Amino acid sequence: MGRLLRFGRVLVVNDPPDDRVGEEALSVSARIQFVGAQGHHLAIDGRWSKTAQAPDRSFYSSDLNVPIGIPANSRAEALDVVVQDPIDGAWFAFNDYSGNSTDARHEPHALPDERYKVVVTIRGTNTPRLTMGYELSRTKDGSIRLLREDLVELYED
Repeated sequence: MGRLLRFGRVLVVNDPPDDRVGEEALSVSARIQFVGAQGHHLAIDGRWSKTAQAPDRSFYSSDLNVPIGIPANSRAEALDVVVQDPIDGAWFAFNDYSGNSTDARHEPHALPDERYKVVVTIRGTNTPRLTMGYELSRTKDGSIRLLREDLVELYED
C-alpha cells in the first residue's frame, strides 16, 4: 500500500478583467524556482495536476512539461509545486520526474531548507507571461504552507 502524500499546489485561472469575454489560453506551461532561506536554489519545469505522469504517457513522449489549454472564464487548473513525505516530513519539488521515483522522492528535487521563496512563471502561446511569488514554509505540525505573496510582475514580451 502506498503512502498518503501531501501536496502544495498553485491554482491558475484564465479570468479576463472587467468581466470581458476572453479566449482560451493555449499551450500554457510553467517554470518554478525555489530559493531557500539558507541559499539552496532549484528551478524545474512545472506539472499540471490533471496531466498523466510520465510513466503513463506514450513511451515515445519525451515532453516533460506537458502544456495545457485553459478556457477563459472557467475553473482553476492546479499546478503541482511541492510534495511532502508524511513519514519523515521531507519536501521535494514535484514534476514529471517525480513520478519515476519511489513515493515521489526524486532526490535531485529535495528541498532541505525550512523556508523558500517560490517563483511560478506561467506562459502560453497567446498570453502574456505571468510571474507570481509565494512563500513555502512548515506549519507547527510540520505540514506544508504555501502562501501567495505580492504579484511580482505581469508583462508581455
